[in-house]
Amino acid sequence: MVLLEFYKDKHILITGTTGFLGKVILYRFLEAIPNLGKIYVLIRHKKGSSVIERFKKEIIESPCFDKLRKARPDFDAFIDSMIHPIAGDMVNKLLNLKN
Repeated sequence: MVLLEFYKDKHILITGTTGFLGKVILYRFLEAIPNLGKIYVLIRHKKGSSVIERFKKEIIESPCFDKLRKARPDFDAFIDSMIHPIAGDMVNKLLNLKN
């Protein structure tokens, strides 16, 4: 219960979400903390695909989210309202974020 209270209406940034563990962490936040604010996911640009394309293909379409997809008929709208992909790179100065 303390965890639910702590994260209530908080906005968080998650890195590494294109990897297995990052997907699991993102899934657990979405499933377990209903009153969470926004979730920002830092995704590195990859040649040939945009950050949004990588987000949808490598993260949201992952089998990791199948249970949540089945449990929520409004899954796409829920994801769009909760998660905001951000282009960036952990190894670059200032995360390579653009204004």
